[in-house]
Amino acid sequence: MAALKGGYRFRLFEGTPEGTVAAHRVGGRVVVPLAQGEGYAALPVVSPGDAVAAGQVIGTPPAQVGSPVHAPIDGVVRELAVKARAKQPWAIVIERDAGKAAPPAPDTRCEWTAAAPEALAEALTHAGVAALVPGGMIAPGLARVLVAVCVHTAPLLPRAGAVYAGRENDLVTGGRILAKALGAQELCFAVGRRDRAFAAALAGGGAPRVAAIDEVYPGEHPKLLARAVAGGAADVVCVSGRAALAAYDAAVKGAALINVRLCLGGAGLARPAIVDARVGTPLGELCADRLAPGREVRYVAGNFLTGVAVPPEHPVTRDLECVSVLPEDRERRFLEFMRPGARKDSYGRTFLAAFLKRPLAGDTNLHGELRPCINCGWCEDVCPVGLMPDLLMKLLRIDQGEEAEALALMDCIECGLCSYVCPSKLPLHEELARGKRAVREELAQ
Repeated sequence: MAALKGGYRFRLFEGTPEGTVAAHRVGGRVVVPLAQGEGYAALPVVSPGDAVAAGQVIGTPPAQVGSPVHAPIDGVVRELAVKARAKQPWAIVIERDAGKAAPPAPDTRCEWTAAAPEALAEALTHAGVAALVPGGMIAPGLARVLVAVCVHTAPLLPRAGAVYAGRENDLVTGGRILAKALGAQELCFAVGRRDRAFAAALAGGGAPRVAAIDEVYPGEHPKLLARAVAGGAADVVCVSGRAALAAYDAAVKGAALINVRLCLGGAGLARPAIVDARVGTPLGELCADRLAPGREVRYVAGNFLTGVAVPPEHPVTRDLECVSVLPEDRERRFLEFMRPGARKDSYGRTFLAAFLKRPLAGDTNLHGELRPCINCGWCEDVCPVGLMPDLLMKLLRIDQGEEAEALALMDCIECGLCSYVCPSKLPLHEELARGKRAVREELAQ
């Protein structure tokens, strides 16, 4: 398989989770967003005061693109939460109430080997699995090749084999189920080249094809994987391994997608972990007994290159794969670039950390000041799709969007590497993402 052009191989960061999967105790109150994952946001089909059962549909999408939202716990609907200046609710608040009982949620299990692809697709959609499939839709004929992505290359993520430990056979079966529902003729599992035991377990479980992927970020991006696995064909669909497990749980166990396996990592945690959590659980509650004492932290939904900073009240959603908990550091240090940097990452290998084997430290500090571009070319070196981020940013800043588009701006996969390696601390990632949004808005007019 061809090596990834550009990219970056991250070293171990402090706070990377490892070990066995832990189960988080289900709380008594959840906030369930109506927009979770791919497809249209759902509209509520319950009202305050209604009793609901875990797995019951509480919201349905207005079109076929999307999937229902389910109650994560037994309880009572307390509120349809509406944000300021918004008309439609954004979330449903549910609290446990022993005094009210709801009928049990419907069972979605089916004999998937005998079921027609259309019926299987409908069952998976009803269980919420479509939220984890690109485009938010499951139907026969949407894919020729299905790639289940079981490799982690971003910082603060453990080997995928640790996340799926004990469920390798379920993963393979779930991949087959989803492949049948999508009408895929070929199923491939993309696994990290160094995750050999995991690859062997998948092969032993009957995986038809296991492709070894270099652990170079962002090698697991669907666009790059489609190119590596199937030559970039348009009918290749890439899903996370979690989507395959969700398909297994829906078809074999009859379970709706209300449980999420998350990686909690970062130096802001004293006990990073891989946890099974219920949708709707606030991140602050999920991490409360794992925080490093005496530290102010920032929660990032996703990895710290592409994720979004969120408040501790932000709920777990079914498409969330990891949470980065970083120590807040607002201190401005004199001549930061001249310090030895025993635990700082650097693309130019200018810090002492390049020669040590200690885990790197990650926090919210830029560790430097915003400066003009020095034309070092590092952003071009790491770009996995061969762009010139520095030139694109300069064009966008002088309103030359057409020229930027001609230089393949829309090919940007927004991996964030250009900003990460920039010695001038330029917000290249943000600028290019903003430019892409402007192009889309212009085309939509």
